[in-house]
Amino acid sequence: MLMNKTEAPPPKPEELAELLAIPQRFGDDVMERWKFAVGVFSQQATEAASRLDKVECLWNLQMLAVREDRRGCGVGTGVLRQLIADRIEALAGAGKTIRVTLMSQMEQNLTLYKRLGFDVVFEGKIAGGSEFSDINIPNWVMSKLFCGAPACVQNSEEFLHQSSM
Repeated sequence: MLMNKTEAPPPKPEELAELLAIPQRFGDDVMERWKFAVGVFSQQATEAASRLDKVECLWNLQMLAVREDRRGCGVGTGVLRQLIADRIEALAGAGKTIRVTLMSQMEQNLTLYKRLGFDVVFEGKIAGGSEFSDINIPNWVMSKLFCGAPACVQNSEEFLHQSSM
């Protein structure tokens, strides 16, 4: 789901009830591990985004899933292209500067996002060093800049080089 961080709708009562029932289904230990991982991923994304140029609008791709038997058929590419065309490019055409960020914990998804012009701006993982020492999950933060001005270009290789100094 692609959402403008300032326009996220509140969950519907039935959605909220379903979310609140999750810990009961999986147990407190699983939920604590999940909260820890999400917290670290969010911190990594926030730190990576803070090193990028400021923009007028920041959008975040929160979740994209394609049914396993439909992967590799262009479904994800088609959905993202349509979302970008409908929501982002209209704003860029009006002269706004927009950055779309996302995270992926699955390396095979990077090909899709790179094909659509997203660049890796952070690569890391959650591994050891916490109360959950057995967690070992990779995380990639990716970003794409949209704007109407031709000089508006994001060079992630340069960014990665500068941030590693």
